[in-house]
Amino acid sequence: MIILGIDTALRCTGYGVVDFTSSDKMRVLDCGVIKTKASAPHS
Repeated sequence: MIILGIDTALRCTGYGVVDFTSSDKMRVLDCGVIKTKASAPHS
């Protein structure tokens, strides 16, 4: 099962994608931060 986690904010948003291959194993597929400029519109 693949799960996407998102931590939202106004200036930066964190994300992580993990894959649970079995009941006791987890693999990180990707993670990172999406940054926006303070002057960017929020709509």
